[in-house]
Amino acid sequence: MEIYNQYIMEEVTHIVCESVNVNKEDLRTSQRDRHIVDARRIVINILTREESFSLSSVGKFLNKHHATTIYHSAVLNRKMAPG
Repeated sequence: MEIYNQYIMEEVTHIVCESVNVNKEDLRTSQRDRHIVDARRIVINILTREESFSLSSVGKFLNKHHATTIYHSAVLNRKMAPG
């Protein structure tokens, strides 16, 4: 992974964790506490939608299988869908 891409991922993670008061290391664990899952979902969606990183690279960055990133994206799409 390029240093620039790593820097962007680290910065987005830092900003989200500071905003929602979650430890950065907790995002990379298998903990499923609601506040950690929500922070993880925010990071995944910012990196994939706003920064255009692939689901695979974001999953690798967070030590998650790419299917986890697909799931988080799908959940957000359902929540944002009108109706």
